[in-house]
Amino acid sequence: RFTKPSSLQSSTTTSYSDLQKGSAILISAFNNPWTMRLTDSLRFRFVRASVDVYEIVDRTDPAHKHWAINTRLPFKEIDHDYGLVARVHDPTTGQIVLVAAGIGENGTVAASELLADPRYYVELKRQGLLPRPDQNWESVIETKMIDGKLGPPHILDSYLW
Repeated sequence: RFTKPSSLQSSTTTSYSDLQKGSAILISAFNNPWTMRLTDSLRFRFVRASVDVYEIVDRTDPAHKHWAINTRLPFKEIDHDYGLVARVHDPTTGQIVLVAAGIGENGTVAASELLADPRYYVELKRQGLLPRPDQNWESVIETKMIDGKLGPPHILDSYLW
C-alpha cells in the first residue's frame, strides 16, 4: 500500500535537514519545537499564556479566549481538550508538513484521529474543508471526555489559503 519509505523520529533527534528531505508529520505541540516553530506564523497557533494556561489563539481575533486549558485544575476535572490540524507548504523547508497537535495529550490524539481516520475526510469534504493540492489548511478541533473515554474530534474553526 505505502510505497514511499518513512521514518519515525523524536523531535529532539530531528534536524532541519531531515525536514528538507520530504513531507513530514509533526505530532504534539508544546513539547515539539518543530510544531511550535511551524505554527507560530499561522493564523491559529499555540501559546502558553501563563504558567498554568495553554491555548490556541487566532491572529485575526487575539481577544478570543475560548480555546484554553488551565492545567492547574485536577486532570479528572478537565473534560475537554483542543487541538490543531494543519497541512502547510512550509516555505522554510520547501516541503509539505502535516500537524496533529493538541494543547494536551487528548487534543493530540483527537487531532491525529482526524488525519488518520477516512470517515473524517468525508466530513471535511462535505464541509468544503479539504484543501486543493496547492492550498494550505488548518483547523482548530475540540474533543470531550465521555464516560472517561475520548470523544470524536469536532472542528471549531478552519482556514484555507
